[in-house]
Amino acid sequence: MNPKIHITHHHKIKSAAIYLFFIIVLSYLGFSIYSAYYTFQGGQCKEVFDSQTLDNKKRICCNPDQYNSKDSLCKIKCDALEVNPESSFCQNILQSQGIDPLAKQIEKPKVIPNDVPKCTNLSASSVDNTIVLKPSNPLRFDITVQASDLKPKYFIYEFYSLENNDYSTLKPISFVQGKTLFGISPATNQQNGIYKDYISALHEDLFQEDLNNKSKIPNEVLMVVSVVDQNDKKYLQPAYCFAKFTVDNTPSYCKYFKINNEELSDGEKIKLSVESNLPATYSYEFRFQNLDNYNNVNGIKEYKFISYNKSGGNNQAFSVSKEAKGANTFNLELDWKDFYQPDLNNKNKYPESIKALVYIKPTANSKIENIAPCTVKFELDKDSGIDNCKDISLSGGTINSNGSYTLKKTQYLTIEATSKSKSIERFDFEFYNLSNLKSKKEINGIANANPIYFTKSDPYVISKATSKTDTKSILVSYEDFNRVDLSTGSRPQKVQVRATFINSDDRYSKISSKCTTEFDIE
Repeated sequence: MNPKIHITHHHKIKSAAIYLFFIIVLSYLGFSIYSAYYTFQGGQCKEVFDSQTLDNKKRICCNPDQYNSKDSLCKIKCDALEVNPESSFCQNILQSQGIDPLAKQIEKPKVIPNDVPKCTNLSASSVDNTIVLKPSNPLRFDITVQASDLKPKYFIYEFYSLENNDYSTLKPISFVQGKTLFGISPATNQQNGIYKDYISALHEDLFQEDLNNKSKIPNEVLMVVSVVDQNDKKYLQPAYCFAKFTVDNTPSYCKYFKINNEELSDGEKIKLSVESNLPATYSYEFRFQNLDNYNNVNGIKEYKFISYNKSGGNNQAFSVSKEAKGANTFNLELDWKDFYQPDLNNKNKYPESIKALVYIKPTANSKIENIAPCTVKFELDKDSGIDNCKDISLSGGTINSNGSYTLKKTQYLTIEATSKSKSIERFDFEFYNLSNLKSKKEINGIANANPIYFTKSDPYVISKATSKTDTKSILVSYEDFNRVDLSTGSRPQKVQVRATFINSDDRYSKISSKCTTEFDIE
């Protein structure tokens, strides 16, 4: 959705909001003469139309109840004036009233033609069977659409705030300047003319300041559903395929949570600033999630916390706890090397997209499971590590006429990496499958390949600890690679090797083309 709403969805959402500008004229609000005329409900064109000024006649034509009424004179007279509810004249009236067009249509949806895909059911499910979005209670919405002649192309989900269940207060939710909150999903799950889809919401993704509503946290939320057909026409669905829910704001004690740097590079620091709305605060606990590492549980992405250390044989979530001693503001400063480490919870990959969460505890016995976190996101520029690479070389195997290397049966290859620093304490040799590219775009001159997985849980990496040296070599055999890469279902044939280094002050070298090489497997 959202902005990549972080309403999470099983399809990645990255797009600007899509709106269908419809025309339903304001029911003569603010024009007392039209309030009286509106009671005729279809008799205006026969009884009062001819006596009106030209401007008033056009306004009558803007009312879809009149234009589409049983009084056939309406269409005839309005068409003669070239005015109907979808004409530019009516659009201008609607815009001048300051009423959001889609909000008005939501209040009174148009009838969907029979040949257009139509929602037949929308159901909601949650952990505790309520429609309150809580920190521990994600919501899932399942939609069913029936299609006959025309097929659905996309499902679109749009989110509005409202007050006291009053549709006239509807405002599209916006968490990012210039963008409204929505989700879009290709219509692919089909069986016998029935299309199904789902979208899920997490509390932390909706518990943000709504820029379209005086920066208030959304409380009452209406999710409306539209279907785009194969002709790229968008149809707002019936009201029974809308969903209303409440965002619980009582467990959160955050007034604000801000960040001073959205992309953290080597040598930089990041400052997380938080303010509590409690009379007195006991402590602040910061945790960090890897947005590239999650479990998909019933369509809901459960992001995993970053881990850099083990405790009792288990991966320990990276966290920072600080006693507040009553203080209602706190600043936490961390630097690039605090994050630029292999994430034990994500197969030792370096994190890139990170969500910081802060839990504000009112008492010593408060549990973070019962507290809504405030969140911010930032990127880690993992390519900005220190330039510690000198070179990498191959020897052994078979040298081809073009100078490339091939590893054949019974053969070995020696891979040697050299650093610029003589204080390296660990060498990491990472292996990637050049037949399994993430994209054709190179990164710093390096082919963007996926790691090789010979086991389900970990990419193939050979790590060698040393005692402050600048050179290390490893020996690999044909049999080491005569196995199935679980990411592709076949054994690798073209292998890329990247060497990185960790020096004595735990600083990690960046990936460099000078320390990247490749070879073939026969």
